[in-house]
Amino acid sequence: MRPRPNPSSLPRLPPPRIPARAMTHRLPLFAALVLAAASALPSAEPATATGAIEGRVFNPSTGEYLERARVTVEGTALEVLTDSLGQYRLDGVPVGAARLRVFYTGLAVETVVVTVASGQTAPRDFHLARPAPPPGTAEPPLQLERFVVSTSREMDGAAIAINEKRFAADLRQVIAADEFGPMADGNVGEILKTVPGVALDYVGGAAMNISLNGVPSAYVPVTMNGFPLASTTASSPTGRDVELVNVATNNLSRIEVLHSPTPESPGNALAGTVNLVPRGAFERAKPVFHANGYLLLRDDARDLRPTPGPGLGSTRKIQPGFDFSYVAPVNSRFGYTLSGGTSQQYQPTYFVQANWRGVGAGTTVAANATNGLPATTPDRPYLTDYLVRDQPRMSRRTSAGLTLDYRFGRADRLSLSLQATRFDARYSQRDLTFAITRVLPGDFSTSFTRGAPGFGTLTLASANDRDRRNTSFSPSLVYRHGGPLWKAEVGAGWSLSRSEIRNQGKGFFGAVNANRTGVTIAFDDIFYLRPGTITVRDGTTGAPVDPYVLATYTILSASGHRYGADTVLGSGPGEGLANRTGDAQRKAYGHLQRDLAWPVPLTLKAGLDLRQAQRDYRGGTTALTFVGADGRAASGDENAAAFLDPVYSSRDGVFGFPRTQRIAPGQLWEFYRANPQAFTKNDDAIYRSAITLSKYAQEVISAAFVRGDAAWLGRRLRLTGGVRAEQTNVRAEGPLTDPTRNYQRDARGAILRAPNGQPLRLVPATDPLGVSRLTFLDRGAHAQKEYLRWFPSL
Repeated sequence: MRPRPNPSSLPRLPPPRIPARAMTHRLPLFAALVLAAASALPSAEPATATGAIEGRVFNPSTGEYLERARVTVEGTALEVLTDSLGQYRLDGVPVGAARLRVFYTGLAVETVVVTVASGQTAPRDFHLARPAPPPGTAEPPLQLERFVVSTSREMDGAAIAINEKRFAADLRQVIAADEFGPMADGNVGEILKTVPGVALDYVGGAAMNISLNGVPSAYVPVTMNGFPLASTTASSPTGRDVELVNVATNNLSRIEVLHSPTPESPGNALAGTVNLVPRGAFERAKPVFHANGYLLLRDDARDLRPTPGPGLGSTRKIQPGFDFSYVAPVNSRFGYTLSGGTSQQYQPTYFVQANWRGVGAGTTVAANATNGLPATTPDRPYLTDYLVRDQPRMSRRTSAGLTLDYRFGRADRLSLSLQATRFDARYSQRDLTFAITRVLPGDFSTSFTRGAPGFGTLTLASANDRDRRNTSFSPSLVYRHGGPLWKAEVGAGWSLSRSEIRNQGKGFFGAVNANRTGVTIAFDDIFYLRPGTITVRDGTTGAPVDPYVLATYTILSASGHRYGADTVLGSGPGEGLANRTGDAQRKAYGHLQRDLAWPVPLTLKAGLDLRQAQRDYRGGTTALTFVGADGRAASGDENAAAFLDPVYSSRDGVFGFPRTQRIAPGQLWEFYRANPQAFTKNDDAIYRSAITLSKYAQEVISAAFVRGDAAWLGRRLRLTGGVRAEQTNVRAEGPLTDPTRNYQRDARGAILRAPNGQPLRLVPATDPLGVSRLTFLDRGAHAQKEYLRWFPSL
């Protein structure tokens, strides 16, 4: 590192700022001073004789203890909300008869009188029932032992959401995981799509990412039990997006969507966060077991027999699935939950894309020119390219969850949560493209386009075939203390996610391209969806050309994923393995809170947390050019008919197109293994692809916050404010390009030059791979960054 200049030698400049690294050590001191000040505040206990009341609030209709039920002592300012176990405790209750009132949205208010003795704690539990029918109505029907219909479940879920919003100190929405009944595919997005302000990003018809209040998914933290959820995204391996394949609804108790960032929220929560809460053992009064079995099918794929795709053969489109959950409060101190499930689902996707010149795409020549795509006005566009895509997917999600809860006493609880998910998917993509590259003036309108003779291209491709395997594991340990004056929470958690995307490693090419050039294409009877008629003729003879027959095409290239640069020069066709991504998220935190029963009730809360994120990505592409079995390009043996996939070719056409013969990527891969001379490859391109996609990043965030909550008007008006400080340290590694590493040097390190002044090279330019190995280095570039940010809020 360069030496720092002496500030005294620069009298006109302001004194140097304190480095952010030094500020890191002040964050814990900052929070500690606030807690010390809170502990020195006078106790809110009155001088008169008082006692306490404690208990739990229970909903017998659902068998669950109620969180955030409001318990008040009438005639006083004493008020408390039940915790996640339905527990409450009221201290400082005047001696004598105290009138307790319990309120929870959707249930009848219950009021009882409790006798309080000086210095004693009076126990009182509540069982809240549904409201009684209005006077004059018929008596309610007899209640069976246990029979919950979907309407009741939805009402209970709505009551939870309304009650949470009513009493929360922030803007939030809470959805019970089973509010909408069993979710067959286990995708959390199927629940979140009903929440106002939440938008979902879909991939292949499945909810994948969460956007909140217009903020992109990369800036919406998704947590599991308050801990960051690791995610290895397929579309952006180095991004911050959290994919919903890493969690299953069956393992969850509820989902919390926080719309207003508070001092506890991480700095990257621009519009809020989404927290997934696993099941807890003490949510129920007695053991409860639920199990569901189902069949998953699409309305357009109801065959009982196997049908073509996705993948190399046929698959059944009707798949079974099941899930279960068991909540077991063993005794008053210990309980556990166990959940799991698996489901497999077929997801077809059909896609067309029309390319209109003059609006969506530009033109290339003047309106009266004859050597390109003539200019036109926006009110008279013309169609030149049309793509038809068949993209089926078969996915399986398997999950398991375990929670262990132990209570040391009324105020202390320890919870261990283990969540694991595995997501496997097989993707196939088959494209057929009609492209016109030249149109003569006057040969187009909004309803037809007639390409110039010989200036059309047909392309048949299997564009992105792949297998994806994603595994995630998220353990966490949390200790909670809920005393009469102080409340504390300490936790540590870890989340790990790994993803592999394979095709060559599974025995098939990821992409195969074949085409037919020099044809004449005409689009007629064009309407909003597609051309009513597509005519293809040979550009020279005028003979009809069938675009749906494989013999029409010549194979050009094939490619697939690979892993790392170490096998670039390996013998044989063994380069293709996988693209791999790893993500690890770690967090440890501690919070301390004190409630002050002043005339204006005040709550002070402070805390520290430490987060570490690590992302490791390696990948690459092996691109091959097909030259045929004789090893000579354009010799006539590159026809695609030899690699017909009879199974996939029997799939029905989409959008009115007939069945189309398809190339078999697996058959072509086996041909490559047996005849490597039929393909040529660019070792330098393979090497550079692997180095380009080799990246590593680590981010450490140290944070401290202070929060204050004040309430007025009988706690109907709340004001929340505070400040959060975050120190961020980032370290990253990536590809390094250094052309000077290929220059010859003398003993002093000076570059040697030829008589013409050009540097002398170690490896000549005629050896591009040798040059790249010297000048393009795997993770040779290193970067570090640190900064301190303050986040005040009110």
